[in-house]
Amino acid sequence: MFTERIEALKKQFQSGKGIEMKASQKEIVETLEAKIRSLQICKEVTEQKLKEASLESQQVSANLEEAHQWFKSKFDSLQTELLKMRGMDPSKEELCDRDNLLKTGTEKLCSRSRQRAKVFKQSKQSK
Repeated sequence: MFTERIEALKKQFQSGKGIEMKASQKEIVETLEAKIRSLQICKEVTEQKLKEASLESQQVSANLEEAHQWFKSKFDSLQTELLKMRGMDPSKEELCDRDNLLKTGTEKLCSRSRQRAKVFKQSKQSK
């Protein structure tokens, strides 16, 4: 829109309909046209960089999702292996299951911790 206005003014002055274009007016028009070209180039470069950043962001998101799945899989397999090594039934080990831990809340966690501490203390005293 701005360039169209400049072009219209330029044609008006060149056609002789308006006032003869002075040297300073020509310089202003040329300067504005150069500025417009420069801004258009900057706009194109910025749009290209934005597209590249968007693609890079999508790739990072995909990589993070892949890493999350890998770590979750690794954690689950290590958790299962740990339970097997301890000889525990996975359904009885509530503290190892994140969902059960969130469901039981901190009261049950504190209660189980106190119970374990008592058993440990009693076993030390009996030795």
